[in-house]
Amino acid sequence: MRGEELRWLLRLGPFGIGNPAPAFLARNVIVTETKWLGDGDKHRRLKLRDGATVWPAVAFDMAEIAIAEGDAVDVVYTVEVSPSGMVGLRVEDVRRAEPTAPPA
Repeated sequence: MRGEELRWLLRLGPFGIGNPAPAFLARNVIVTETKWLGDGDKHRRLKLRDGATVWPAVAFDMAEIAIAEGDAVDVVYTVEVSPSGMVGLRVEDVRRAEPTAPPA
């Protein structure tokens, strides 16, 4: 997501109960890093690469998802901006990407 797209998205806010944040789908994103977040094995901090761009992401309550560094995944996410202005993704759902057949 580029700067102008992010500014456009933020104009739709504020997000909350009556105005949920828009969710997006990215296919064949590469997991470049996965770490457990907090106490226990319940939440994950991820780095996801889409082309040349790497996004920090957090996945809450996704301990049961079997993904590892190097996996290609399809991910549903929302965009979050921290009070300090850092942009990251909040993973809403993730699964291993379906293998794609080469063109015939």
